[in-house]
Amino acid sequence: MKTLAPLVVLALCGAVSAQDAAPPAFTASPMRPTPDPTNRSTRQTPTGLQMNGGTIRQIWLLAYPSEGVDPIGAPDWFFTDRFDLTVRFESAPTNEQRQTAMRQIFAEQLKLKAHYETRDTPTYNLVLAQPDGRLNSNVRRIDVDCNTLINSLREASRRGEKVSLPPPAQNGAPGCDMKLGNGSMISGGQSMAQLAAFFRNVAGRLIVDKTGLVGYYEFSIEWGPGGAPAPDAPADPRPTIFTALQEQIGLKLEPATAPVQVVVIDHIERPTGK
Repeated sequence: MKTLAPLVVLALCGAVSAQDAAPPAFTASPMRPTPDPTNRSTRQTPTGLQMNGGTIRQIWLLAYPSEGVDPIGAPDWFFTDRFDLTVRFESAPTNEQRQTAMRQIFAEQLKLKAHYETRDTPTYNLVLAQPDGRLNSNVRRIDVDCNTLINSLREASRRGEKVSLPPPAQNGAPGCDMKLGNGSMISGGQSMAQLAAFFRNVAGRLIVDKTGLVGYYEFSIEWGPGGAPAPDAPADPRPTIFTALQEQIGLKLEPATAPVQVVVIDHIERPTGK
């Protein structure tokens, strides 16, 4: 493991003070080509990241969050080649501190240089699939304001008070949270805007919530990868995210165009594992 000293970076997606942006001490392994391409898992924890057989694209937004999902000027291997990476923090970083650390890793191991621009970019609008606005019977609106509840629990935790998590949802998901699998989500209380934000990486574009639906919902959904399967991957019978949203939730993605903040890569090198 290589020890990396904190690096102060000005976050371009929202102003962050140098003190807030400097991450706790952390270590990062050299990013190496995975020895077993079939062993694929990427898991982010409060104090680190464990990627086995993942692509650079899968962790890109941890370093460069933006409205656009994929950067402009990324080489083919950015999307296709698979690597292993382990990152460990001495204490739990904030989102901004994690971003700073991941940018440092990208700069040191991929020699990355990049900048933000706003461009007219293809997007998707998330809309109701049925003319009458009905959602699938798999979807249930809950009588809880999850945003207010979670914020109040966080404030209580900061004050050192003992807090109780929301009770589990009827579908088995954590209350006001979600349970994720490989191509599956069980929601215990997500808004349509949160759903749109989550699936933008799966769909490959920014998704804008145009459903007009308010509140929080329990639902479950399963989807498979889009496009042609990799040569070493077995056939996946699950539908694409486009079909899954329509058939399982009652929503659809309509192509659109909007001015979007994107990241433009000026220079990047394939990691050597050293």
